Amino acid sequence: MAGFLYWWPDHTGDVTLARAKTAGLAYAFDAPPKWSAGYTGPDDRRGVVFGQDVDTKIDRASQTWRKIPKSPVDAWVGYENDAKPGPEDLIREQQIDGHVVKLLDGREWLIPVARAAADGGDPMTAILRGSCRLPRRVEQSDDGDLIAGPVFAEYDDLWALAERWFDVWLSAAVAAHGREPTEDGGVVSTVDMGVGELVDGAVRALSVNGR
Repeated sequence: MAGFLYWWPDHTGDVTLARAKTAGLAYAFDAPPKWSAGYTGPDDRRGVVFGQDVDTKIDRASQTWRKIPKSPVDAWVGYENDAKPGPEDLIREQQIDGHVVKLLDGREWLIPVARAAADGGDPMTAILRGSCRLPRRVEQSDDGDLIAGPVFAEYDDLWALAERWFDVWLSAAVAAHGREPTEDGGVVSTVDMGVGELVDGAVRALSVNGR
């Protein structure tokens, strides 16, 4: 089975879920990692190689490695050149329903729906009345009624991302219908998302159903 390998330079001892979290890699594991020591890594330092459902070894001639930006422990991520991980390798046990999307790698990935349009009515009204599709708590109001509570803590950031995207979309829609066009024929929106924010959001969405 294909999967990602992780390199933790200068680390000694085992790699637990708690230590993986310390290394900034909690998102990459649903179970305690497999790990091996005694190797020289892609940075020519000694350390520990670890992963989930993979053969934990270093063979730089047959692997591709890249340093993880802003890693608190200078960690690297890699994979076997002849077994690049795909959606079937990285799927999580718990899935959030969504849309299957073919990405540039030619593979189909399940992208979760965090905020969906309401059923019925005209399209604009349905979008504005959109509802949360993420797992959330059920709470009891002061009147004793059962009501929808907040999303589970592990999806807080994804819900915030969905709401942020909705604000951007709504601002653009308002701009398109009620503002003067710019010289290039576009319109000026009061809310925007930069490329970095969009890419980070896409990665977060992918990481919900894959690790």
